[in-house]
Amino acid sequence: QSQAGALMTAPVSPMEGRDSYVGPELEAVVFQTSSSYPPTATLLWFPGSGQRCDNELLRRLVNALHTAGASLRVIGVKGQQALSSALRLCPEGLPLLVGGHSMGGGTAAVLASGRGSLLNVPVTVFSGLVTVNAVESWEQC
Repeated sequence: QSQAGALMTAPVSPMEGRDSYVGPELEAVVFQTSSSYPPTATLLWFPGSGQRCDNELLRRLVNALHTAGASLRVIGVKGQQALSSALRLCPEGLPLLVGGHSMGGGTAAVLASGRGSLLNVPVTVFSGLVTVNAVESWEQC
């Protein structure tokens, strides 16, 4: 059964790339990049197709943000169907960024463009977009 994962504070343990496709089926996982400062923004991250929401790439990103001194809440979201519940994990009043990898990057691009209603999710205003090898499929549009 899908559920939200516990809050993890960076630095987080690394993961092998192959392990990004196996493991617990969570709707969302929450990372804090700093234990010293409150978050200044929230990043919603959509993984690539078939990947865990706490996959290798996201863990590397969280650790890099930690090393750079950024203080963000990063929420790995398991697909667009989990977006509504993930939005409830976002602290109010903070800038909201959206991002993703591959198909998740395509989802993020659709949301950031204001076309969220095409994905049957509430239209939300995002402050920024971060993607890695984004792919936008025709099924999304």
